Amino acid sequence: FGGLVAYGEVWVTGAHKATSIQFDKPVSINGNEIPAGKYGIFTIPGENEWTIILNENWDMHLADDYSQEKDILRFTVTPKELDQPVESLTYFVQETAPGMGEITVSWNTTQIKFDFKNS
Repeated sequence: FGGLVAYGEVWVTGAHKATSIQFDKPVSINGNEIPAGKYGIFTIPGENEWTIILNENWDMHLADDYSQEKDILRFTVTPKELDQPVESLTYFVQETAPGMGEITVSWNTTQIKFDFKNS
């Protein structure tokens, strides 16, 4: 981060194609209701803070067609430095309680995560 993936620029949080997430029911993320549907996950990495973005446009190459006007949600998280590097970009979704979960994204020595709740 800060090199191959630039700080302060929208990233597809994956390689080549935007990473997508699909909810079969409405969910709440960061206190915001998100309708059921499929969304692109984008981030804006920073040294001390990352912006996480859900966007209506989930089918694009890199961030070439990214448009902030199609954002469904934007919020910030604090990245965590990992003790051991993660070689491959890894998304991990886990249930933390009935109807609640956490999405974690890890790569190299950086990890970000956020909670969601079924509505």
